[in-house]
Amino acid sequence: MAATDRSHDEWDRQVAEAAARYGRTGDERRTVERQQDAGVAFPDSEEALAECGPAAGPSGGSRLHGGGGGPGGTAGGDRRE
Repeated sequence: MAATDRSHDEWDRQVAEAAARYGRTGDERRTVERQQDAGVAFPDSEEALAECGPAAGPSGGSRLHGGGGGPGGTAGGDRRE
């Protein structure tokens, strides 16, 4: 049962660390919640990015629509070989 004990100990450690992180971000989380309640969109929301124009984001477009780097698009535009 040593493996089970280690598993439970690891679980307890992870839960304690998560609770500590959650507690440290409380003020920031409440600020964001107040902003959302006031209708302010997240800076990276589709609406906020759309307000910035076509050059929004680090790669000039939304990765969700194939204009950015990474899966779904290429960093230099839609150049496929």
